[in-house]
Amino acid sequence: MFPKLLVFILVVCVVCGVLLDMRHRKRRLMYEMTELHEQMDRNRKDIWRAQVAVSRQTSPAELQHDIEPLAALAPAVANLPGSDAANLPGEGTSNER
Repeated sequence: MFPKLLVFILVVCVVCGVLLDMRHRKRRLMYEMTELHEQMDRNRKDIWRAQVAVSRQTSPAELQHDIEPLAALAPAVANLPGSDAANLPGEGTSNER
């Protein structure tokens, strides 16, 4: 009877150890996940700040002036494999406003 009880106690101890290890791993993963989410939020806010800075420093007229020279490249780009020249600005496109 005593050896069976000893084996049972050892098995219970091993199971408890495994469960504690699993719990520790879960908590560590939750912490890492929270850290990554916070980093993603910081990166997202940095991107928003950069977008605001760019939008404050440019105007639609300046963008149009900078894009117009690229319209001459549209035929050359249209011949490249996998290109979508319909999205490029220029004469005859549906993107003009």
